[in-house]
Amino acid sequence: MSRLTNCLGVVSQVFPRVSVTLLVTWSFWAVLFKVILLLPPFAGCSGVFFGIVLTFVWAMCLTTYYCVLFVGPGSPTEFPMLVVPGYSEDEDGNSNMAGEAMHPPERFVSHSMMVKGNGGFRFCSKCKCWKPDRSHHCSACERCILRMDHHCPWFGECIGFRNYRYFMQFLAYSEVYLVLVTWVSCWVLVQFFVNNRWSVELFSFHVLFVFCLGLVFTLSMALFTGFTLYQVLRNKTTIESYEMQRYRRRRHNVGNVFDLGWRENWRVVMGQHWWQWLLPVTYSYDVGGQCEDADLYANGLCFPLETEVASGLRLVERLERVSGELERGLLRR
Repeated sequence: MSRLTNCLGVVSQVFPRVSVTLLVTWSFWAVLFKVILLLPPFAGCSGVFFGIVLTFVWAMCLTTYYCVLFVGPGSPTEFPMLVVPGYSEDEDGNSNMAGEAMHPPERFVSHSMMVKGNGGFRFCSKCKCWKPDRSHHCSACERCILRMDHHCPWFGECIGFRNYRYFMQFLAYSEVYLVLVTWVSCWVLVQFFVNNRWSVELFSFHVLFVFCLGLVFTLSMALFTGFTLYQVLRNKTTIESYEMQRYRRRRHNVGNVFDLGWRENWRVVMGQHWWQWLLPVTYSYDVGGQCEDADLYANGLCFPLETEVASGLRLVERLERVSGELERGLLRR
């Protein structure tokens, strides 16, 4: 049974990656060799220009696709300070560890905002690690994912903190590529069957198939790209869009504490400069003087916060702490 499960897991990862690579490459071949290099209107400079543009966009599609896979989303299990190696649970779900052993590192606690339903810090018993803000356990990947957005079946991989920018770039380049191949295949079909401009001998069914698939994927990809862009500008993940977030000392929804305004939200995810937006180059958000623990931000263990919401949450936390101390003092008397 375990061997079958492992085999299915490998297929679920390999099949979508091979399918996407072959589909994109086949459509590129069909447009390049059955249209641009074959039909008379593309024999001049316009054909050369269109061929260069199409080749660049096709190459960026595949490059960003494999950047998503090779970079990966990142996991809190990669950080020793978050892992509790001796942790285990009995049949009733009770932990074998208590006290200091089950308290997250103070350096991590001071920057954490999200908590469990009971107000405690989030811990994954399967990965045996503390869960940073916005991280979740993926049952498909069988590990916790930093700033998890969703598990994408087209990649066989999670979209998270490290590969989210490449994922956004892949969506954008894919939409441009789909528009190009769908438009040119549609134009060619009109010239063949409406205007009767060329001999049927030059027609290829590959062009027809490219148009049919391109039309479907262009519309669906446009919707998903628009939704993802909206998420980037709001600094929200897909999970956060459908789940109420519980913050420290305030367990009902008080707004998105990670929303910094659409301009800064874009820079946090996509980079500070236009070439970082367009090219799949490495990028790390610079918090500057906002926090002395800048490495926590760079590694996705904590995130810049919206000042007013964060200040409100911290104020409530301080008031509750003072109230608790006063209550304990009165009880002693």
